[in-house]
Amino acid sequence: AGKAVVVSRSTDGGLSWGAPVTVSTTTGFYDKTWIACDNTKTSPHYGNCYATWDDANAGDLLLSSTSSDGGLSWGAKKTTANNAAGLGGQPLAQHNGDVVVPVLSAFADRILAYKSTNGGTSWGSSTLVANISDHGVAGNLRTEPLPSAEVDGAGKVYVVWHDCRFRSGCASNDIVMSTSTNGTTWSSPVRIPIDP
Repeated sequence: AGKAVVVSRSTDGGLSWGAPVTVSTTTGFYDKTWIACDNTKTSPHYGNCYATWDDANAGDLLLSSTSSDGGLSWGAKKTTANNAAGLGGQPLAQHNGDVVVPVLSAFADRILAYKSTNGGTSWGSSTLVANISDHGVAGNLRTEPLPSAEVDGAGKVYVVWHDCRFRSGCASNDIVMSTSTNGTTWSSPVRIPIDP
């Protein structure tokens, strides 16, 4: 486990799947792979697919690879411009072709993001989305404030994670959200309401 990133593809809406295609291999340990494809027909990078993961044996170095043929073949693994480290990067293709990847920092104390403006040919430096205030979960459950993210039809990126900043004494966690239209400037985190 963790020795490779492989991708299987479906051309019939997920009813059947092809044999796995290798994106990248390692003698170390690859972790937390995410993949997304650019499905905006007017995008200059329409059809590109982007895989992201971290190399746990290299201090959670963030890596990405791009396919321009629907996942049949993949380019070389690439780092961010500042060799950022983190976990759980989730690539999101904006309508203009830019790809934004929100990610948890390697020390689980910040949400970061990095992006590509050239279809995955290169990746920029990571930028700060927000610092994290995290209340440890009871019962010795293994948990991290890994982000979950999505992009809307207008290209606005939404990222959420658990955070205790809105609780007195950091007594428990809420889900909080930050948004961006360009992947580099992010809104201050807001608390997701838990009731009307």
